[in-house]
Amino acid sequence: MELLYLKKMEKTPTIEDIDNEGISEEQITEIEQSIGKIFPSVFREFLFLGGNEANMIGDMDQGCFVDGEPYWKGFQEECKEEMKNEDVKPKKDFWSFASLDGGEQFYFFYFFDGEDPKVHFYCSYLDDKDANLYSGIEDPEYQCSKSAPPKLQSR
Repeated sequence: MELLYLKKMEKTPTIEDIDNEGISEEQITEIEQSIGKIFPSVFREFLFLGGNEANMIGDMDQGCFVDGEPYWKGFQEECKEEMKNEDVKPKKDFWSFASLDGGEQFYFFYFFDGEDPKVHFYCSYLDDKDANLYSGIEDPEYQCSKSAPPKLQSR
């Protein structure tokens, strides 16, 4: 696969003793066929370089395959169910790729937002200006290829 967006990820295969472990182009195509959608180019690169282990997201990593079995199906369902349970309505169909706290926090992008979409953040315990907790989606200030996600929320 020719990389256009994630050349820095390619040049940094190890961070803090965590090695990137990608998935094949065939596996990426298999997932796309299964969901009936094509991933944006930048995410296809991300999967190719770190689809099973991505060192840049560390303990939030939700690899696509665990011991050769598809993990992504259950993970996507878990994230959608979390939003539904908290009555949070995403703008459109999305794909989650990094999670913490069993789906209470995760990063995702909306399908059909270009080849380098913005990354959104869902959290079930965001703070408003009066320190009240609520569930919601934070709009991003960065795109998939531009910078690392911000720090996670803590309870």
